Amino acid sequence: KTARLDVAEVCLSKMGNATGARAVLQAKEREPEKDAHIAMVAIQLGLLEDAERLYVRCGRYDLLNKMYQASGQWEKAVEVAQKKDRIHLKVTHHLWARHLEAAV
Repeated sequence: KTARLDVAEVCLSKMGNATGARAVLQAKEREPEKDAHIAMVAIQLGLLEDAERLYVRCGRYDLLNKMYQASGQWEKAVEVAQKKDRIHLKVTHHLWARHLEAAV
């Protein structure tokens, strides 16, 4: 809630979530938007609705699409790709199909 990324990284590592702390660090290195960094913290804490709001606010529909894919919300991923992230539409359909094939 306070958007203190330095504190979030320490908290994640103290909680034993080294993978989460690393994901936040990588987001800070790769993404220029601070909201995208905060969204990654929210994802690591299981706050997907907050992450969704943050990605929409900073216009990172590509990351929103990836978040939906990773959380198994394929219908939402395809919807975002169709409306806001057209460049990843074909890939999203392909990954969803692979996911469905693996489930059989």
